[in-house]
Amino acid sequence: MSHGHDLSIDLLSTTLVGVDRTADAHRRLGATAQAVVDDLPRALARTPLPSGLWFIRELDLALGCGELSRLPELVPQWAQAIVDVLSQSISTDPRWIHFESDVDLLATFVVSTVADRNDDDWMWVQAGLVDSPAYAVDSAVRIPVALSRRPHAVLPGLIQAVARCGVPGIDRALGVEGWTALAIVIGATYGVSAAALDGGTVVPSDAAAQRSSAAPTATQRARMDRVVMDRPEADRTEAEQPASDRAADPGRAGSYGEVDRTVADWTERDQAVADRAVVLVGRSSLAVSFLKSRLRPDLAVATAWAWLIVYEVEPALASAPSGQPTVAEIARQLLERLATDEIVLAPTHRDPHNTIAPEEIPDSRPASAAAITDRGDSDSSDRSAEQSRWAGLLFLLATSAHAGLPGCVRDDPALSQRGVQWTLWQVGQLLTRAAGDEPAVLALAGLSRTDVAKLLDGVPATDAEQRRVALLAARWRRITVARLQAAACGTDDLPSPAPARLLDWLIHRGGHIVATPGWVEVVLPGMSVELAIRSAGLDLDPGFVPWLGTVVTFRYE
Repeated sequence: MSHGHDLSIDLLSTTLVGVDRTADAHRRLGATAQAVVDDLPRALARTPLPSGLWFIRELDLALGCGELSRLPELVPQWAQAIVDVLSQSISTDPRWIHFESDVDLLATFVVSTVADRNDDDWMWVQAGLVDSPAYAVDSAVRIPVALSRRPHAVLPGLIQAVARCGVPGIDRALGVEGWTALAIVIGATYGVSAAALDGGTVVPSDAAAQRSSAAPTATQRARMDRVVMDRPEADRTEAEQPASDRAADPGRAGSYGEVDRTVADWTERDQAVADRAVVLVGRSSLAVSFLKSRLRPDLAVATAWAWLIVYEVEPALASAPSGQPTVAEIARQLLERLATDEIVLAPTHRDPHNTIAPEEIPDSRPASAAAITDRGDSDSSDRSAEQSRWAGLLFLLATSAHAGLPGCVRDDPALSQRGVQWTLWQVGQLLTRAAGDEPAVLALAGLSRTDVAKLLDGVPATDAEQRRVALLAARWRRITVARLQAAACGTDDLPSPAPARLLDWLIHRGGHIVATPGWVEVVLPGMSVELAIRSAGLDLDPGFVPWLGTVVTFRYE
């Protein structure tokens, strides 16, 4: 995604006015036109134009100049003139096309491909999403390959596309191969190999099996391996080779559509896995869309959908040992519900006190009512910034690995069922003493405001969960404070040596949170830059955090 402006021009033509059309004038004109284009980023940065990605189909420049020798000095003026025209006509001129982010770009690409709008191909080529016209590549291959070129935005882009054009249209464009390829592409982003996806395939129950068709063949799977993974055959490991190229092994599943018997041959369902699957489906916007589509997917598509649901609501689970059984159960539940037209999701247990008490963390102090800011009810697709008094909370992501995340949650019997996002949501409340809908608390967990109701609808935290969350919060605070103190050793850059006060000093900062699915931007005042924080590397951009499924960036202004 883009912090500033990214401008692409498909066709640029220039005319020099005021001088004779000589060979020398033509040569200088070409160099000047290129210089004008090169100077556009500078001009864009100085113009109050919406940030994001801009595309211009065709631009005609009439450059007035009395003397050829003056061409170089006029370049900045011409570049600024182009930007001025752009800013004045963005709402009326169809040649100016704007995307707020890579997520918006990918969602529009999917919608355009589903609608067979080939007239947009020039834009997708400029964006680097495709290399050839739409008619040359089947959409089941075209969509996954294009989305794989913006890996950090694939899942939120797909979620936005589903919201805009619905599951049935995308299903017609993708089919079995396309959904399978998307699961592979997104899985690679979260560290899940194509071979690992095999183990999550399940046998549907009798009711769902009557609605299911055959899974993709080894030939189909091999085709997606070659196209989607976009790597030479020789560069792949033996485990990634197409099933038809591997020797039979009775101890593992064969092709993508075959079954891992360690998952499928259940005499009865494991209740913990089943309960977790219900919760994940209940939290997933994709699951709602899949169930509302009334489609009758086959086994392979249901399994791909199950992986997408896990990536959406609990990405850290995808690479955990319990990930494949959970995916298997989600796929089973989807098939059963779609076979019976059941759309009811997880039961609710609304509890306004579904938080952990601040006193569970040593030395924590209650916050005053003034510390909780007013917040609007903006939709997750609204990129408007929300004010926060705890914008520094996201600095803790720099020490998350040293605090043991995400493994300490995945491997903890008391927290593994809840998942990483729920745990971080609780930790954020504990450290800030703020409400559960505080923008920074949600952002720390990779969540948005639309997730609040689902979180509050969940079963309240148990005593064992509260203790484990408090221990994680205390450990995370201790590690972060130690890093601050080490960076400021021998200086007077820190206000107080008390650990509790140091953490408050770090995280209790005014700022704005801009959060959309898959993207969090923390905007802080330029005057709030602190040498100790910078020296400790706490305000460096975390970038894409796979176990949160979110890109996190910091910006001072």
